[in-house]
Formats: sequence, structure tokens, C-alpha cells
Amino acid sequence: MRILLFLSILFSYTITCIADSTKDSYIFRKIDYKLGLSNSAVLSLFQDNEGLMWFGTYDGVNCYDGTNMEIYRSDFSVPKTLNNNIIHSIQQADSSCLWITTHLGTNRFSKNTRQVIRNFDLDGDFVIHSNRDGNTWALGYGWIAYYNTFHHSFINIPMPDIQMLHVDTRAFVTDEGELYLFPNKSGKLYRFSLNAYDCDSLNTRLNVTNSVFHSKPIDYVCYQNGIFCFYDSDKDLFVYDISRKSKIYIRNISEMVQKYGNITGIVPFYEDIMIAFQTNGLIKLSASRKYTEEIIDRNIRIFNIYNDPRQGVLWIASDGQGAIMYSKKHSIATNIMLRDLSPNLSRQVRSILTDKYGDLWIGTKGDGLICIKNYQNEIKQENVEIYNPEGKQSASSYTKRNKEFQVFSMTESYYRNGFWIGAGEPLGLCYYSFDTGKIYDIPCDEDKADEIHSIYEANDTTLYVTSSRYGFCKAILEGGDSRFTQFKNQIISSV
Repeated sequence: MRILLFLSILFSYTITCIADSTKDSYIFRKIDYKLGLSNSAVLSLFQDNEGLMWFGTYDGVNCYDGTNMEIYRSDFSVPKTLNNNIIHSIQQADSSCLWITTHLGTNRFSKNTRQVIRNFDLDGDFVIHSNRDGNTWALGYGWIAYYNTFHHSFINIPMPDIQMLHVDTRAFVTDEGELYLFPNKSGKLYRFSLNAYDCDSLNTRLNVTNSVFHSKPIDYVCYQNGIFCFYDSDKDLFVYDISRKSKIYIRNISEMVQKYGNITGIVPFYEDIMIAFQTNGLIKLSASRKYTEEIIDRNIRIFNIYNDPRQGVLWIASDGQGAIMYSKKHSIATNIMLRDLSPNLSRQVRSILTDKYGDLWIGTKGDGLICIKNYQNEIKQENVEIYNPEGKQSASSYTKRNKEFQVFSMTESYYRNGFWIGAGEPLGLCYYSFDTGKIYDIPCDEDKADEIHSIYEANDTTLYVTSSRYGFCKAILEGGDSRFTQFKNQIISSV
């Protein structure tokens, strides 16, 4: 699928690995002329709702699906073409269209026909802002307009008495279609909202509110994926989550601005903060080191950056190196040999679970339940324990018991502090409690004991299970003992 283009690139091409001083490492991958990019200077980036990447360059628009590159340029010998090849921005429009903005105006481009539907030459310098639904606003010096899909035109609205800068990059459109605007030399926030974008403009109701958002003037704003980063006149950097209405202070970056110059993007990436400088590359503020500055690459001139949360990729629009993919390098697989944990572990693995405490649980067909503590840090024999209903043993001293404990499935409980275990006969359904560190057998009528191969917890009293003998069953839990020893497992019906 196209939205998985990163995986295609990761396995198809040679990558350059760059390790920092932490345990994490990263990979860079250039999308340049070798892959068909029309120009190595990428001014703008955009990922559409299908996951396709669009690159605006000094020589047309490029659409990339992970394998193939399509290029669209102005061609005045044919109708319905771009009005210029220098592409400043690409934004989502309604009806599967894109806004492609050049210094000669905005083009409404159809993704279905791969043609320009209409050109808009708006007044003077302007910027286009939109969201994933195509709710669109345009800002110029002294005017603001929204795109009305009923009239297929931009409709001007009354302009508040505010000072704007660069018409204005400190603005964006939220998922709800509201325009957020932070005026120059101010800590205020202006919010513009409409009741509809697709009705006659006479029936459109505009609501404009303003509030003091920050105690100091805001100098810079960068919005992506429901979160925006901003710094104020003192160069104090903050991250704001719109849905949660939470503002988090990161650190002061005044020395960084003085040292590296103009910033072209600030975005959260995993737990860190990435800052793009126009002439001095990419810098990371590492969360694990109290947002200490770490240089990723000083040798990139950057016009723009975009965090793709679906694929875990930071896209970089560079001046001269094309589009660059930056991502964490994850291990594809780690092989755990049970005999390395204990020479007496020999039965097959039948189930696996990772819990909320960072432990890995492995269910075997006879050797019981293996727990590897803090498996993500390092797998050591001293961190491994083997459980069964009678107790637990350390891996270093594990010996097989006369009675096998088979674990076919595990499901963490939403309602209790533990997880359900689907075991073999004669036990069937069991439960592990994080509070006591023990496994409890859930009693069942003797003639209905069976192997439990999967478990679904419907609510705090009802489980659905599949067993080898009865198929799909409903189990009702009765009783209230905190150790779960008095619960009765009643198979009500089988399908």
C-alpha cells in the first residue's frame, strides 16, 4: 500500500546509519535525482490523506509513492497547467484536490485528473493554510479570506486591527477548521471559525474571538498533527497540545538561535524536539537528557520539515540535497533462544505478551510461563523467572516439574491488575495477579475443563474464549475473592 512507502524504501535501497551517543541510532535516506526528483532544491513538503508524498521544488511538483516519481510542471502549450514551476507550498483542498502555491498565485490541482482546475491570483503576497479536510484560509497584508466550496471562490472577511508579519506564517488551521492566528509583537491568539464552508456565503456565520494566550510576545509558531511548538520574545520554547489544552515548557533556545540562525521548523519527533535551521542543519533536543542540544547534521540547508506520525519519519526539504527521510533505526527482530536462559527449557513457544511494567511473558507448551524482566534493556538470566500455579523458579535453577503447565494464550485485563491465561487441561482458564505475583486457577466443572486457545474480556464479569473441545464459548465469572480463587467458570453456550 502507498502509505507504507517508508518500508519499501527501507528494504529496497542502501541507507546511511548515523549513531548518536545514546543507545538509539538513526538513518538518513535521500530522495533525489537518482529516484527521479525534478530538482534538488525542495521548498515544500506535503503528505496527502492517502500517504503519498508531494515535494514542491524549483522545477515543478513531484509526487512520490515510495517507488515511482510523477512530475508536474507548467506547460503553456496545453490548458489546465501550473502557472509557475517554483512551488512555495502544497496544502490539502476539498474534493481530492490540492492547493499548489507559486509566486504567481495558487493552483487548485485535482489528484484524480492530475490537472489544474483553476488558478487564483490573490492580492499581493499571501499564504494558504488548510487542514486534512480541505478547510482553507488565505492571509495577505491587510486581508483574510476563506475558501467557499459552494461558490468555488475565496470570500473576504472583516479584518481585525492586528499587525501581521510575513502574511503570516504564525497561523494554521486546526482539525476542526478554525484558523489560529498569532499577531506580530503580541501574546494574543485570534481564532476564526465558520459554521460551514459549503453553503451560500449569505448563510455563513463567522465567529472571531481573541484571548491572551501567552504572557510574552510570540516570535515563532510551527504547527503539525494537532500540536504546535512556539517560542516567545525571550526565546523560551514551548509545546502546546490543542486537544488537551496543555502547554509544556521545554527550554530557552536563545543561544541556539544566535549560533545557528534562522529557524524553519520545530516539531516533536518521538520523545524529542527537532529544530531545523535554514543554513545550519538539523538539531535535536534530547528528552532523555533534559533537552540537551545534540547536532544531527550541520551540513543541510533546510527549507521545511514534516513529522509523519504514521511511519515514524521526519521529512526534510533541503536546498541542494533533495528530500531527506530521517528515522530511528529499529531492530527488525531479536532472537531469544530459551536454552540460553536455561538448559532445561525445551518446550515450544505458544503465546507471548508484554505488560505495562515493561516485562515480556512467554507461554510454552509444557515448561510453564516465562517472565523476562525489563526485556527492552538487556536480557539476562538473572532477570528471568518461570511460573506455574504452584509457584515460580529462577531460570538459573529451573528444573522440570512432574506436571506440565501449558500456556496457549494470554490477554491483559482491562478491569483487574493482571492478565488472563489460556492453559491446557485440566486447568483451562487461569489468572495472573500483578499484586500477588501468583497464578490462580479459575475453577470449572470437571467435565467442561478444556484447552483455552484465545480469550476476549467483554466486561468485568464476562469472558469469551475458544477451546479445542467446545469452540467459541461464553464464560461467566462469579464471586469476589481478591485472589480470584472463588470464581466459577460457567460455560453458558458454545457456537
